Amino acid sequence: MKIGYQGVPGAYSEVATIKFFGEKGYEAVGYDNFRSLIKDLSNNSLDYAVLPIENSTTGIIYRTMDLIRHNNIFAIGEVFVPIHHQLIGFPDATFEDIKDVYSHPEALSQCNYFFEYNEQLNPVSWKDTSESVDYIKRNNLKTSAALASKRAAEIYEMKILRENVQDIYYNTTRFLIFKNSVDIPENANKTTMYFQVKHSPGALLSALQCFADEKLNLINLNSRPLGNENIFQYGFFVEVDASLNSENMQRTIETIKPHVTVTNIIGSYPKGELPFK
Repeated sequence: MKIGYQGVPGAYSEVATIKFFGEKGYEAVGYDNFRSLIKDLSNNSLDYAVLPIENSTTGIIYRTMDLIRHNNIFAIGEVFVPIHHQLIGFPDATFEDIKDVYSHPEALSQCNYFFEYNEQLNPVSWKDTSESVDYIKRNNLKTSAALASKRAAEIYEMKILRENVQDIYYNTTRFLIFKNSVDIPENANKTTMYFQVKHSPGALLSALQCFADEKLNLINLNSRPLGNENIFQYGFFVEVDASLNSENMQRTIETIKPHVTVTNIIGSYPKGELPFK
């Protein structure tokens, strides 16, 4: 079994993979970007893909959501990972030595207060949290550090200079587990879908009313620009407190059709367990 994730060993996506699938019985494959990862899942080069969907501090992860809304992949699981960013440098480094801090843009944005309080530090965007640790080590950047997981510090034998520098201690990222075919677990109790409404007065209201008529609880609603020539037009992601196989969800799929131009079921899966209660 092959499972893909974005990043390198020590990345939070790898942590999510281990949390959901365990540590043995599969081959984990790291990817440079989400597009290549989704492409390989779609063409059967992978059995599963682990993708970050939403962060409790910064909201939905647009890079992922914009890719999955039109791809024929299906979410079958959900897992939550606490995101505790560590400032990681060389074993002989001190905090006072550091000038540049490398990390993924999402990670940097989750540590705004840290950079405000330490104005001497220059945040540098990099493609992955864990890979930023590897990068500064390989290039011997003694006055640089990286924001990444404790696991990344252990893997690359580097030193944690400051612990838990994220803005919010309870910072958590939600990941969905995808496969390339529809496969609804028997214990599914949550559904994610995407739709675009007709460009007419009341269209969005009418679409959402379909869920209310079936007494379905909407957990989440997010809009995203359609892009290209459709400037300032939007599609919508909704998350529903029900399995796609439930009768009221099936009726909603039918009743919403007159009000939308595009629908795509992103997945239906058991709710993951929150790390903080």
